[in-house]
Amino acid sequence: MINLNQEKTKIKMKKTANILKKTAYSWLIAGVVMAMTDLAQARIVFQSEFLLENTGGNAWVIDSEDDATGDLQLQFGSFLAETITFDSGNDWFELSNDLSLNNNQLIEAEIENVSALPGGGGGLGAAGEGRIVILDTLDNTAPGCTIDPFCAAGPYIWNGSIWLALASTDSSSTKYVHLDIFGSVTESVKFGGMAGEQVGVIIFDPDGVSYMRYAVPVPDDWESGTDIVARIYWSPTDNSNGDVDFNFDFASFAVGEQMLSTSFTDLIPAASYETVAINTQDDLYSFTVDLPNASLAADDIITFRLGRNGSNAGDTYISDIYILLVRLEYTAS
Repeated sequence: MINLNQEKTKIKMKKTANILKKTAYSWLIAGVVMAMTDLAQARIVFQSEFLLENTGGNAWVIDSEDDATGDLQLQFGSFLAETITFDSGNDWFELSNDLSLNNNQLIEAEIENVSALPGGGGGLGAAGEGRIVILDTLDNTAPGCTIDPFCAAGPYIWNGSIWLALASTDSSSTKYVHLDIFGSVTESVKFGGMAGEQVGVIIFDPDGVSYMRYAVPVPDDWESGTDIVARIYWSPTDNSNGDVDFNFDFASFAVGEQMLSTSFTDLIPAASYETVAINTQDDLYSFTVDLPNASLAADDIITFRLGRNGSNAGDTYISDIYILLVRLEYTAS
């Protein structure tokens, strides 16, 4: 026979135990909340061997009342004192120790983007070794970037002393095509030498018009949508000063396209001159001309005519100039 009084007593005792259990939980939670609202920071210090299950879901909420005005931090062990901190000032998480993914893949991440590589004037030092950044623009001052072609936009890693470019499957690089100055079709020019006849040159005189003509293919590995740059190296022949009026008539043609004189454009604007400084005889000068990508396509033939218009009133340098080298610079994919 069932004793109803005994069953009622058991139910009351069970309810009392549940109330005491919930009260103990409330005291523990209250202690955690008090620890979380310490001054301007919130902190949980794990002192128990178990965690209370969040009855409202499957997550613990630090500072659920949004009372903390500073950083939020989880600390592991009083003596160990390793932490995971949300830095509210910088709006990011910080770990007090290294993170190992145990050979697992980092699915999605953003690497630091910079407009100039850190470390100029001494570098980051050994403490920054392994730092990876994405460079947005050309940098020619940071360690490892001071020699032409410098550091173009792309990913770099700091090895403790210089920045090293990181290769990737879709990376691009700058390549060069050096054109033989003596292989050009010339008009009103002379051939000669400088530096004790050690260096062969093409000579543009100050009278009339002098020309060098080239036809070269668009490189097979040229990255579509990028300009090709022509760089001309030249030198004055005496110590006088003045301006030189260069011309650069350019066109590109596809197979089957009619080649007309009206297709050419002088890419050097009118009244735009290269200036010779006084007392710079035999010094090496250079200038560049951009061949616009809108006029280029794979398998095109690039044709251009480099000249000096010595008869123009704006050409005030009264002596010959030497042409030493013509080079095409392009982005290879």
